[in-house]
Amino acid sequence: MSYSMDYPMPVERAPANERAAFIRRTYGHLAGGVLACMVLEYILLQLPIIASMVHAIERMPILWFLVMGAFVVVNMVADSWARSDQPVNMQYLGYGLCITGWAVLFTFPLWYAANIPQYHGVIAQAGLLTGCVFAGLTCTVLFTGKDYSFLAPVISIGSWLAFGFIAAALIFGFHLGLIFCFAMVALAPCRSSTTPPT
Repeated sequence: MSYSMDYPMPVERAPANERAAFIRRTYGHLAGGVLACMVLEYILLQLPIIASMVHAIERMPILWFLVMGAFVVVNMVADSWARSDQPVNMQYLGYGLCITGWAVLFTFPLWYAANIPQYHGVIAQAGLLTGCVFAGLTCTVLFTGKDYSFLAPVISIGSWLAFGFIAAALIFGFHLGLIFCFAMVALAPCRSSTTPPT
């Protein structure tokens, strides 16, 4: 990844003060993206149509597969728009599209977890687990200073295998289980390759 279009060198080779500025900008964009996603999620969960959509997905699980397929396509488009060789407004548009895609995808399971009594508490547990994974990944990168981009092909293949496993579960009606959920929480932050504008 280039430091910027005007400063075409890898971030790890930039002077320490410029690396620190890059990290501040990156985390600033990340915080803004998370906040925007939360606000959009709150708005979506207030819409009366969400309940009927969740019930439709319960009756026809293949609809969830279609939602996930649409998410994959949206995420690929967002990723291509957010690349550093694109104009800055296109990068922001891609980042915004990515945030919107995640908010829409999370709407259905969050509505379910918030409205079905047996799942109360799941949102807090998922938030804690995701926060721990995020903190672990951040500390690993900051303290080791290593570039983990070589894992991209493995993560990509893992994502497609997970998608196939979910499709099989929808078709054959088996439960994915807790281990699969933990694997997805670990894979999701790694898989999100959309780069915030720099």
